[in-house]
Amino acid sequence: MLRTDLANTSDVNKGDALVGFRQPLTGANGSTVHHKLSEYISVKDFGARGDGRTDDSGAFQNALNSSKSIHVPAGTYLVKDLNPPSECTIMCEGFDAIIKGVSEADTIFKTTEFRSLLHVIGGRWECCKYVWHHNSDHSLSNCLFESMFISCCENGFRINAAVGNVWRNIRVKKADYGWYLGEGTENVINTNKFLECNLLAYRSGGIYFVSNESKPMRGNIIRSCWFEDSDHSAIFAGGGSSHLVIADCYFESTGSTEDADIVLNQLGSESIKPTVIIDSCHFAAPKPSQRSRLMVQGDVALLAKDNIAVLRRGDIFARIETPNRFVIQLINNLLDTAGDGTYESWLYQRDGMQDVRWAEYWLP
Repeated sequence: MLRTDLANTSDVNKGDALVGFRQPLTGANGSTVHHKLSEYISVKDFGARGDGRTDDSGAFQNALNSSKSIHVPAGTYLVKDLNPPSECTIMCEGFDAIIKGVSEADTIFKTTEFRSLLHVIGGRWECCKYVWHHNSDHSLSNCLFESMFISCCENGFRINAAVGNVWRNIRVKKADYGWYLGEGTENVINTNKFLECNLLAYRSGGIYFVSNESKPMRGNIIRSCWFEDSDHSAIFAGGGSSHLVIADCYFESTGSTEDADIVLNQLGSESIKPTVIIDSCHFAAPKPSQRSRLMVQGDVALLAKDNIAVLRRGDIFARIETPNRFVIQLINNLLDTAGDGTYESWLYQRDGMQDVRWAEYWLP
């Protein structure tokens, strides 16, 4: 009788529900094998094959609908249009879990309503249109994405409205954009953090903010990120911004004649207090055709301080083209130049009425 009950797979009160479990750790609580196994539901419990040929979208969605925490084991999964609920955790088995679009024209995650408290850990995400498309004026809010490797897609994240999210240790390679943020009519892109991310060989832009004067971005932070090997800007901030901080980042071989490493194309409301701070960044070797490392094209009060920049002959650290009178502060920036000239001639070129205030650091 006991053997029959233990082998039962149809009655939730039998089978693994009759087997006790306790971790061999001090203070560990007792449980059952059934309860322990239910802490993380595997997509394979719902029929996912992970063979690189089968459409596993249905299995993934059923798992997402059934549990707040799901596990994606090693394998290659083809999925599209997944719609996870709020407060859901997706834990991938490192980079051995490979998630692709069913076709390269498909989007892996597609959300059209407010979502919050999502947590995605690990995984290789590739060969799709977008990894995540949040197509809603209601925000994607307070979510955490970490340790993901994204490659060969149009966008890593295309998000209309985003508030309080954290992207940490995300690697993006060979995408058009790593992030494209703020397309919706509301354009709320506030208090998001991009930490320790690595963007390589992106085709159109690394982190690309789109906003408007009526809904400016507020309180976003890009810190300790690495940008390399692209003919386009690493960071583009358009529309409007308040308290955008770019700190401790590294830029190498990004930009072109038209695109600087960082482009600020904005309509600001504060002319004196800095609305953008660029602090302690390292601008390494530029593209041969590049002519500036910073480009200010709209009304923005900028503070750039304690940065290091490599400049070729004829290059400018900051090219300032805004027509109105905004304060630009360039403080203690080390310029590694390849020719003669005064510090100020390398530091900036102004085309307008800006009030440029600077303090010399040194030319090595």
